[in-house]
Amino acid sequence: GLMLARIKLLGSVRDVVRSTRDELNLPACATVQDLITALVEKHGEGLARRILSPDGQLQSYTRLFVDGREIDGAGLDRTALSATGAAVDVEVFVVQMTMGG
Repeated sequence: GLMLARIKLLGSVRDVVRSTRDELNLPACATVQDLITALVEKHGEGLARRILSPDGQLQSYTRLFVDGREIDGAGLDRTALSATGAAVDVEVFVVQMTMGG
């Protein structure tokens, strides 16, 4: 089945997304990595550069919360979004933007 992820994009992302609120329907077994991949595919390269490092890891200044719990950036592909397949509330918070480049 599918699971609804309600997403809030906070911090230094407003200039790269049309809306700071989003909803994605993902497989109930989706991982946090699947969510990020879907978000980036939907919003494009600008968001990708803001939340991911060149090697595809979460930027050090990106914080990701699922239902209020902070997700460790190390195991995104092993971290289930929802233990039960129920809807989740996700917050992606970009603390700062590095200048240059």
